Amino acid sequence: MSTTCNCHSNNTNGATQQNVDYSKMHALTAILNPQTLGRAGKKSKVLLYQSLTQNGSWNSCPGQPWQSFTMSPVLKLGSNLVSLVVDDVVHVYGVTAHDSSICLLSPVYQPLKEAKIGLEMTGKIVGCTDGKGTGWIYYQSKDSEKRGCIWEKNLSKPNDRARKIGDSEKAMLGTDIVAFHDGKRRWIVYQNWTNDNVSEVEMVCCDDKSILTIKNTSNAIDEKFIEIAATTAVNTKTNKNMMYIYFRDHKAQLQVYAAEINDNAPKFRAPSEINVSGGLGKLDLDSSIAFLPDKDGIVIYAIPDGGDSFDSFFDEFSD
Repeated sequence: MSTTCNCHSNNTNGATQQNVDYSKMHALTAILNPQTLGRAGKKSKVLLYQSLTQNGSWNSCPGQPWQSFTMSPVLKLGSNLVSLVVDDVVHVYGVTAHDSSICLLSPVYQPLKEAKIGLEMTGKIVGCTDGKGTGWIYYQSKDSEKRGCIWEKNLSKPNDRARKIGDSEKAMLGTDIVAFHDGKRRWIVYQNWTNDNVSEVEMVCCDDKSILTIKNTSNAIDEKFIEIAATTAVNTKTNKNMMYIYFRDHKAQLQVYAAEINDNAPKFRAPSEINVSGGLGKLDLDSSIAFLPDKDGIVIYAIPDGGDSFDSFFDEFSD
């Protein structure tokens, strides 16, 4: 892998060059390699994409450490990476630093039309697919009234403008966002502000626009920004289709809320103790969190507190 990079070194477009400390930038995404699924007698493989810092300045070029991209643009500080499988090909998306535009980074580099985050925003994006070739990207950007609403970009309609998700104007400005498809509906999860200045974790169904606040999350948040992740899986101990909402609380510990997937609104049980093998303790406050369902539980990828590289942990299904 090349140790030098000249991309954006002559930054004539967008923002003025600045010295930016990328030393704590930990963008991470994990996805099952579709080319390894369903092979008789062989295990599926996981693809991990991680930001990589070079030089600790504007010309730092986050990419993936095992194989550098042909073109490796500078990611927006504080942004993340999103991986989706569309038509059996892994697509990786990120937000570029010079103009805060959402771009396809792999397998080719291509900015998305009509999908730009404001320069003052954090640059967090999320995505999901329906498993049938349609995908969506979600992000936070201010509307005409300066509210930090959540927007949806349909990847099957590249020339269409992103649409605003109704009632998402209560989202905390700079919130982390999660999107997933439970096999029936599309959901986004984010951190909101209530009228009582209390922050909670809120879910919105993008299909029927129903809103659900996950109870008892305000105590774990304590009005601080949190990192959120979500996945769906079949709990092999109960044989139920489940959705799992994970988030890093204000004490840097991992919380999990689970609900059964059915035609009704999800009913989350109280957070249970995470039965993690591998010694998961406090998480790095700058770390992204990635999850993949496995036969007997959920695999967690995160940066431990004080670490400089990601590690994997296993959260076993409970009865």
